[in-house]
Amino acid sequence: MVWWALINPSVLPAEIPAVAWEKIPDKDISPEGRAALAIKPGLWKHAQTGHFIYHFIDEKESETVYIHAELYYNYIKEFFKIAEDRWTKKTHIFIFSDKDMWADFKKRTHHNLSWAGGFATGWELYMLRLPLWTTARVTLAHELSHIIVFRFMEGPLPKFLDEGFACFISARILGMQLQRDDREIRPLELIPPGDYIPLAGLSETTSYPEELDDANIFYRESELLVRFIAYTYKSEDLYKFLRELSKGGDLKKTIEGIFGIDFYAFEEKFKAFAVSK
Repeated sequence: MVWWALINPSVLPAEIPAVAWEKIPDKDISPEGRAALAIKPGLWKHAQTGHFIYHFIDEKESETVYIHAELYYNYIKEFFKIAEDRWTKKTHIFIFSDKDMWADFKKRTHHNLSWAGGFATGWELYMLRLPLWTTARVTLAHELSHIIVFRFMEGPLPKFLDEGFACFISARILGMQLQRDDREIRPLELIPPGDYIPLAGLSETTSYPEELDDANIFYRESELLVRFIAYTYKSEDLYKFLRELSKGGDLKKTIEGIFGIDFYAFEEKFKAFAVSK
């Protein structure tokens, strides 16, 4: 597969073609979406592509999101070898370009993790983008991955898989884009033995750790798990695994049923892959 054959960015205009709110086909947004648009309501603009609706104030800082969203959608669809997206519903992306507005929005919606620069809620993505943001590509690919993979699931992924897959696939996407191995884009960072979280405990995590060090371990181990599966099995098996867990499937039974290996043997192999010696 040739990366740029997925979609030709030249077909998209250099600037976002804003459309009036009245012309947006899907105005069914959540209370969080309404809270976002209620902050400085006269400044928000709107645009759309095949699978996404964009809400933004600063056109320049939003162009990268507009240009790359469909690219990343197509890559993930190809990665999973999905023939058809059964959803016609479009996903809403709210792009903030002001720190004070972002802080105000997080307070209104009770998303107060100080380190969070974006979050997804199923069909909606909220993200902060600032001028001269040096990690824009990595962060953008990560956040877009959350809402794209949701389209292909049966329900919300458990948090550890949602974050683990977003970390993994964003590096894979950028590697393809830059014609480099994803392990060059995001080198493996192993878990110290004392910080390892047993898979049963990792799968039971229902909220993000508040402390940054704890969050780093949670993200790192979650990503390593997805990488381990992706490097050991076929992408179709990873897709089946994620879909089953998105339906509320049991982790132990799902691993044994899809990968054909005893759960405890699987965990030992994963620990050998993920934990530093």
